[in-house]
Amino acid sequence: GGDMFSFVMKIEGVEFPEALRILAKKANVELKQINPELHNEKTKSLDILQVAASYFHQNLFTPAGKDALEYLMSKRQLTEKTIKDFKLGWADEGWDGLLKFLQSKSYNQNDILKAGLILQRNSGSGFYDRFRGRIMFPIADQHGSIVGFTGRVLVDQENSPKYMNTPDTQTFNKSLLLYALDKAKQKIREEDLAVIVEGQMDVIASHQASVTNVVASSGTALTLQQIKLLKRYTPNLVLALDLDLAGQEATKRGIEIALQEEMNVKIAVDLAGKDPDEAIREGIEIWTTAIKNAKPVMEYYFDSTFAKYNISQIEGKKSAAKILIPVIAKFNNKIEQDYWLRELAQKLDTSESAIRETLNKIDKVKQFPRAEQIVQIVKKEPLTRCQILSEQFLSLVLMFSNRVEYLLSKYFISLDDEAFEGQMNIALAKELRIYYNNKVKSEAKLSFDPNDFILNINQVQLREYAEFLLLLAGKEFNYDDETLIVFEAKRLYRPLESEYNLRRSKVLTESIRQAEKSGDKEKLMQLIEEYSQLIKLRSNLD
Repeated sequence: GGDMFSFVMKIEGVEFPEALRILAKKANVELKQINPELHNEKTKSLDILQVAASYFHQNLFTPAGKDALEYLMSKRQLTEKTIKDFKLGWADEGWDGLLKFLQSKSYNQNDILKAGLILQRNSGSGFYDRFRGRIMFPIADQHGSIVGFTGRVLVDQENSPKYMNTPDTQTFNKSLLLYALDKAKQKIREEDLAVIVEGQMDVIASHQASVTNVVASSGTALTLQQIKLLKRYTPNLVLALDLDLAGQEATKRGIEIALQEEMNVKIAVDLAGKDPDEAIREGIEIWTTAIKNAKPVMEYYFDSTFAKYNISQIEGKKSAAKILIPVIAKFNNKIEQDYWLRELAQKLDTSESAIRETLNKIDKVKQFPRAEQIVQIVKKEPLTRCQILSEQFLSLVLMFSNRVEYLLSKYFISLDDEAFEGQMNIALAKELRIYYNNKVKSEAKLSFDPNDFILNINQVQLREYAEFLLLLAGKEFNYDDETLIVFEAKRLYRPLESEYNLRRSKVLTESIRQAEKSGDKEKLMQLIEEYSQLIKLRSNLD
């Protein structure tokens, strides 16, 4: 039942103004601007983001954007048409150029903040632009509505990441988006194939070279939502990503989700170590050949694993089996699973029954949660700022404590469990603390294994939640640079600590008031001392 508007509202999860916008675009109907007071909050953000994209784009063609334009056209070899098609832009070095421009268009400060375009000053009052001194890539949803931005520095800045994204807002959630899907979806349908790359520049270069069934995960691992989005258009994927079976846990998890969703996944292997962008500039035939000759994902995994280990020796056989059997276990399709199990037994020159016995021993808790489990874990109600920070911080700790030695022992241990918000986050923090004290701290060198940690969680729901946070880390923090990992840790740690101390100070203030009222001088002095220590508390984040 219902009409075309209610259908779009339900199938796309949008409100009426957005459904109207989508259908009007399909029908080539121009919508007249209505009173901003009648817009819902999300629609206001979409309008602001569209105006901001035009502002950044126009800036690129001014004297202030000269160096950025030269970089795009000379070093990256983009044409002016491509730059305009993708509406690339420039955020200048000024502190509040965009803010003033949007205010001149009658948008208020609060709505600009909600759109993720400005930040509040740490000291004093007022706001400043989030993106400064960056080449701007507008990010659109599958309908072509701009929902956020990625900003890339033109000149490296100390203590500033190379790429910066719009934060999670009502319109922007990286796990739901694939860069340029709005431009690629028709060709994906026609070719019955989606090619997935990591970066926006890879996509743009490919589209400029007329290979347009290409989208980007924007440096993150594939998520369940992205896989389901692509599944609307094709079940066939070619990944041109930086893959390392022994590492890149986030990327592996993304592939595992695709296998569980019974997608046909192939890997582009003929790029000679080059990014797609580099390969295209060297010769488009390198790129098209790599796509054409892409290997099925398990064939790629077999080749890369057997190239690494000497399977003529027992230790090599065991190492190869340890890597490949858990991957085979991810297949929902039992025919595919059986095929690759027999292939592995043949390669290792061992019996199928031995391999199958090992496969059967893999406890279900070791496997990645099925799609329906993940949907149950992800809360449908909106999260508070502290809940989002808690999830992101815990996911960062889970993902990278095995690489950055003091991430767990310094940043996490410095926070009380109550610094995290949300029942699951507090429970997981307690489990992490127990694991750290019982297993990690007792060893001479930090050795944190997230899979071992998860297996030690007794509560099934909490175990699945920890798996979900590992997936979250894959979409949010797919980093190789330890400097960026530490940067993110500090960025998340400080507000969590600050909010927690604020809550504690409110409790202490009330306790001091009650002690004064009751005349308990000893308790009053104790509380005042505790309050004084809290005020002086500062994080030591060397």
